[in-house]
Amino acid sequence: MPDGGHEYPMLFLHLKAADVPVDFGVRVDQHERARNLHRVLDNGDANGQARFIVAGDLNSVGLDLTFSKHDIGPAEENDRIRSMYGSRFEQMVMHDKTHDSTFWNGPGSSDAPVDIDHVIAATNVALAPVNGDPQVMVEVKGWPELETQSQQQDWINRYSDHAALRFTVT
Repeated sequence: MPDGGHEYPMLFLHLKAADVPVDFGVRVDQHERARNLHRVLDNGDANGQARFIVAGDLNSVGLDLTFSKHDIGPAEENDRIRSMYGSRFEQMVMHDKTHDSTFWNGPGSSDAPVDIDHVIAATNVALAPVNGDPQVMVEVKGWPELETQSQQQDWINRYSDHAALRFTVT
């Protein structure tokens, strides 16, 4: 994506899903590989700072620790992802979105809507604010925008149980 002479490498991810230890470990490893790619891209960039974007279904569903009272919920996994990419070495930001949930199987599901789809960008990537809100850079489109569960279920049936993420690089 050239813009003003800059390139914006983007990695679309669909990480391992499930709250069991092996899947949690695979997700951590997949994040480490994305972070390693960022370092490789930094080394190849003339200024040493690639304008790298990671986006997609990160499946941050947490970890169910069998026979333990110390499970990791989806919100805590998202906080860990923010810390991992936001370190002084990575200098990347997981951007806030217009809606807190991005995945849901619909009203008939026993699972509540969850926040598992994300956009993470290097700090040198400028994203346009959504609706003039300087804190929100990613617009969630689809079923979360709809008012009734019937409308949401129709959207899910027609398109996807994942909402779409829209963002603009400026």
